[in-house]
Amino acid sequence: MFYQKIDYDELKSMMKQKDVLLLDVRQTEDYDDKHFDGFINIPIQYLLANLHKIVEYKDKKIIIVCVHGKQSDVACQLLYIHGYKNLYELDGGVEEILYGESVEEF
Repeated sequence: MFYQKIDYDELKSMMKQKDVLLLDVRQTEDYDDKHFDGFINIPIQYLLANLHKIVEYKDKKIIIVCVHGKQSDVACQLLYIHGYKNLYELDGGVEEILYGESVEEF
Protein backbone atom coordinates (compact mmCIF):
# COMPACT_ATOMS: atom_id res chain seq x y z
CA MET A 1 0.00 0.00 0.00
CA PHE A 2 1.30 3.43 -0.87
CA TYR A 3 -0.13 5.15 2.21
CA GLN A 4 -0.58 4.27 5.86
CA LYS A 5 -3.87 4.07 7.72
CA ILE A 6 -3.71 5.58 11.18
CA ASP A 7 -6.11 5.49 14.09
CA TYR A 8 -7.33 8.40 16.20
CA ASP A 9 -4.55 8.09 18.80
CA GLU A 10 -1.90 8.15 16.07
CA LEU A 11 -3.63 11.15 14.51
CA LYS A 12 -3.50 13.09 17.78
CA SER A 13 0.19 12.30 18.16
CA MET A 14 1.08 13.19 14.58
CA MET A 15 -0.89 16.46 14.73
CA LYS A 16 1.65 17.71 17.27
CA GLN A 17 4.60 17.18 14.92
CA LYS A 18 6.12 19.97 12.86
CA ASP A 19 6.14 20.03 9.08
CA VAL A 20 2.99 17.94 8.74
CA LEU A 21 0.17 18.95 6.42
CA LEU A 22 -3.24 18.27 7.91
CA LEU A 23 -5.65 17.98 4.99
CA ASP A 24 -9.44 17.63 5.21
CA VAL A 25 -10.97 16.66 1.85
CA ARG A 26 -14.62 16.87 2.94
CA GLN A 27 -17.04 19.33 1.38
CA THR A 28 -16.61 22.90 2.60
CA GLU A 29 -20.00 22.90 4.33
CA ASP A 30 -19.02 19.84 6.38
CA TYR A 31 -15.63 21.33 7.21
CA ASP A 32 -17.20 24.64 8.23
CA ASP A 33 -19.68 22.80 10.46
CA LYS A 34 -16.99 21.02 12.48
CA HIS A 35 -13.32 20.20 11.96
CA PHE A 36 -10.06 19.50 13.75
CA ASP A 37 -7.93 22.54 14.54
CA GLY A 38 -4.96 22.95 12.23
CA PHE A 39 -6.47 21.21 9.21
CA ILE A 40 -6.88 22.96 5.88
CA ASN A 41 -9.83 22.17 3.65
CA ILE A 42 -9.50 21.27 -0.02
CA PRO A 43 -12.60 19.34 -1.10
CA ILE A 44 -11.71 16.18 -3.01
CA GLN A 45 -13.14 17.44 -6.31
CA TYR A 46 -10.78 20.46 -6.19
CA LEU A 47 -7.66 18.67 -5.00
CA LEU A 48 -5.86 18.35 -8.33
CA ALA A 49 -6.59 21.97 -9.24
CA ASN A 50 -5.09 23.07 -5.92
CA LEU A 51 -1.92 20.99 -5.76
CA HIS A 52 0.05 24.23 -6.03
CA LYS A 53 -1.21 25.14 -2.54
CA ILE A 54 0.42 22.08 -0.97
CA VAL A 55 3.50 21.55 -3.16
CA GLU A 56 5.80 22.54 -0.28
CA TYR A 57 4.66 19.36 1.49
CA LYS A 58 5.56 17.00 -1.35
CA ASP A 59 8.37 15.41 0.69
CA LYS A 60 6.73 15.85 4.11
CA LYS A 61 4.01 13.98 5.97
CA ILE A 62 0.44 14.58 4.83
CA ILE A 63 -2.46 13.37 6.96
CA ILE A 64 -5.73 13.20 5.07
CA VAL A 65 -9.21 12.92 6.58
CA CYS A 66 -12.76 12.75 5.26
CA VAL A 67 -16.16 11.59 6.53
CA HIS A 68 -15.83 7.78 6.28
CA GLY A 69 -12.41 7.18 4.69
CA LYS A 70 -13.45 6.74 1.06
CA GLN A 71 -12.59 10.25 -0.16
CA SER A 72 -9.33 10.30 1.75
CA ASP A 73 -8.43 7.01 0.06
CA VAL A 74 -9.00 8.62 -3.34
CA ALA A 75 -7.03 11.69 -2.24
CA CYS A 76 -4.09 9.46 -1.24
CA GLN A 77 -4.18 7.81 -4.66
CA LEU A 78 -4.25 11.15 -6.48
CA LEU A 79 -1.43 12.59 -4.41
CA TYR A 80 0.68 9.46 -4.82
CA ILE A 81 0.29 9.62 -8.60
CA HIS A 82 1.54 13.21 -8.46
CA GLY A 83 4.66 12.34 -6.47
CA TYR A 84 3.57 12.70 -2.86
CA LYS A 85 4.93 9.77 -0.85
CA ASN A 86 4.48 10.35 2.92
CA LEU A 87 0.73 9.88 3.03
CA TYR A 88 -1.42 8.95 6.01
CA GLU A 89 -5.17 8.41 6.15
CA LEU A 90 -7.40 8.43 9.22
CA ASP A 91 -8.93 4.96 9.18
CA GLY A 92 -12.73 5.17 9.16
CA GLY A 93 -12.92 8.94 8.74
CA VAL A 94 -13.91 11.70 11.14
CA GLU A 95 -17.66 11.24 11.46
CA GLU A 96 -17.68 9.19 14.65
CA ILE A 97 -14.87 11.23 16.18
CA LEU A 98 -16.33 14.66 15.43
CA TYR A 99 -20.01 13.81 15.84
CA GLY A 100 -20.00 10.78 18.13
CA GLU A 101 -20.90 10.72 21.78
CA SER A 102 -17.27 10.33 22.87
CA VAL A 103 -15.86 13.43 21.19
CA GLU A 104 -12.65 14.43 22.88
CA GLU A 105 -11.35 17.97 22.67
CA PHE A 106 -7.63 18.41 22.24
